[in-house]
Amino acid sequence: MDEMDREKDLQPGQHGDLGGAAPGGGGEAGADAAPAGELQASVSPAGHSLADSADPEGEAQAAPADSSGAAEAQSAPADSPGAVAPHGPAAAAAEAAPAPSRRRSSRALAAAALVALGAVLGAAGGTFATWKVLQGRLSLPAPASTLLPSSLLRPVVLAGQEVDLPALYERVAPGVVRIDSDDGNGTGFVVDALRGHILTNYHVVKGQKTVEVLVDDRIRLQGRVLGTDPSTDLALVAVDPKAAPLVALPLGDSDRVRPGDLAIAIGYPLGTGKSITAGIISGVGRTGQAPTGRGLLNLIQTDAAINPGNSGGPLLNAAGEVIGINTQILSPVRGFTGIGFAVPINTAKQVLPELAEGRDVQRPWLGISGEAVSAVVHQFPEVAQEIQAKEGVLVWDVYPNSPAEKAGLRPTTQTRYGRVVPGDVILAVDGRPVRTIQDILAYLDTKKPGDTVTLQVDRGGRQLELKLTLEPWPVNPDR
Repeated sequence: MDEMDREKDLQPGQHGDLGGAAPGGGGEAGADAAPAGELQASVSPAGHSLADSADPEGEAQAAPADSSGAAEAQSAPADSPGAVAPHGPAAAAAEAAPAPSRRRSSRALAAAALVALGAVLGAAGGTFATWKVLQGRLSLPAPASTLLPSSLLRPVVLAGQEVDLPALYERVAPGVVRIDSDDGNGTGFVVDALRGHILTNYHVVKGQKTVEVLVDDRIRLQGRVLGTDPSTDLALVAVDPKAAPLVALPLGDSDRVRPGDLAIAIGYPLGTGKSITAGIISGVGRTGQAPTGRGLLNLIQTDAAINPGNSGGPLLNAAGEVIGINTQILSPVRGFTGIGFAVPINTAKQVLPELAEGRDVQRPWLGISGEAVSAVVHQFPEVAQEIQAKEGVLVWDVYPNSPAEKAGLRPTTQTRYGRVVPGDVILAVDGRPVRTIQDILAYLDTKKPGDTVTLQVDRGGRQLELKLTLEPWPVNPDR
């Protein structure tokens, strides 16, 4: 099936968005994380497969997963001619009267055997050294003349943490599933084996009522999209828990994640089979953009390889606990370049009860796009000169028929002569000071549609209070 992971952009524009789409010349929510002119972030579109971009030479060097050629070359089967020992009268005669030519032949064979043994030992040592490099060992490989037992090959030390990656994969992989829809494929993982609940990205199942779930790479089940939270790019899929052996993954604590920690991703990238990649946590507290245009807060950044098809899969720590749900990459080539993002698992924990009840989570909508005054000072000094407030969020745009418009919030405008007139500056929400769009989003996440909030704003040096009633976040807000 074609690769699905629907393309999603982290717009590198110049301001955050609380309305769902950026105004002309501006960016979306979370633009603070990517200044203007930076690389575009996207999850590669459908239709790409590993073969599309694979190096022919690399393909020639790779052996099939079930290849047994090496084993056959090193040991002859018991019934092969080379393995049959002489027997009967010929064997007795040979033992009774060995000829001189036989002795010379034996010495030659022995010498050849020693040479072959040396070659095998050297190859084994070289293979072991290569394996250690690939596994992330920092220590020097053992001498090539020494054969080490396989028990010494594990565990390895990655990001300063000792972990047995093969054992971790064997333990965790059964809980990772592939999700196929009419648009392609993504990844998910089991969070409740008794109820058959599987967590994934919203953009993996967007527009679908049912999907196909591949469990243990062999059992295909029909999954029902149970609940969604488009504003955090999360969705819950339900399958029959009795139809397959489901293994729930343990959920960790994403608040404890630190840059430099080990990060492990498991999923189905680029239409391949289930795969594991490892790296580190590159950063925390990043801001991205959900499919609705709303800002995604507190994203975890990793350099563990994430590609189209990984979306919805787990990002794990060294203990094999889920710390995030892989969702986006930042790349100019629609492929992984070392910058990937995951929704924190603690964000998912907050909405899982609602998703499990079969409901779609509704987030409150204010209906503006804006940017921190501190950022405006650096990016648009000519506009900053007209702003009286030293801190807060400058309102760039106000959406039609939004709560902000109904409350009378003023956007930034431009005169016919090109002069920019700054809009209102939001200083606080319900008395809580705000400096960035992320501050406003974080507070609104504690509210629900229908709640009333009070905005403290600066309008050309005058302090005002505006009350408004929050509305549900629209999927496609109109300008």
